Amino acid sequence: MPDSLPRNGGARPRTVALAGPFGSGKTALCDALLAAAGGPVARVDKANRTSTTGIRAATCTFMGDSWTLLDCPGSVEFFYETQSAIAVADLVVVVCEPTPERAQAVGPLLRALHQDGVPHLLFINKIDILTGRVRDTIAALQGFSPEPLVLRQVPIREGEKITGYVDLASERAYQYRRGEASQMISVPAHMVEREKEARGALLEALADHDDALLEKLLEDVVPSTDEIYRQLHKDVVDGAIVPVLLGAGEAGHGVRRLWKALRPR
Repeated sequence: MPDSLPRNGGARPRTVALAGPFGSGKTALCDALLAAAGGPVARVDKANRTSTTGIRAATCTFMGDSWTLLDCPGSVEFFYETQSAIAVADLVVVVCEPTPERAQAVGPLLRALHQDGVPHLLFINKIDILTGRVRDTIAALQGFSPEPLVLRQVPIREGEKITGYVDLASERAYQYRRGEASQMISVPAHMVEREKEARGALLEALADHDDALLEKLLEDVVPSTDEIYRQLHKDVVDGAIVPVLLGAGEAGHGVRRLWKALRPR
């Protein structure tokens, strides 16, 4: 398996489809990805936004790599358009809303991606309006996905508001800044135990598919960040896990971290 996103054999540009139900915020997320890459963005007035009936394609460059983004329609009547995008994509970003009830709308899509063997990750969007727990949303979706849904990030809360996240691979914490790159901060003291718990779950999921990593965990040897990133990428390409990332496309939260998760290592 080459160290690139799978189906184009490392050709340029790589193609990523953004798929999910209408209202999940795919178009806002696509615009935010383009903005973070310095590309042109066709802003749409939220008050007049209607359901997309066809695929919107856009190209950009991020950290020296060329990309094509396919913003898929969310209406079930146009799912055949989404299927066309999936057929040519190297990877699919499944975009869902943060509440368990609304997130379940992506269930059929998760099943279809599994059946077709398409590498994908899950982006829980609009995280800034979530009042419950991310783990409840993941639990509501796990029944639709034969692959384990594995948290890549845990949210940082201040009261009821989510203000940032801790990246479990690097163990670095970030504070959201609207429309700008997140600012690195120290891991808050109240997050230390939760971060350790979630990171342990991530490493265990990765170790299920890598004997060397499993041996290190059994011997209480901490794997390097590069080892974790490499195994994450391999497991996504192999369809062994579905990483779960968090953000809010409308505010630009978590967008650069999503870009970095898409890049091959």
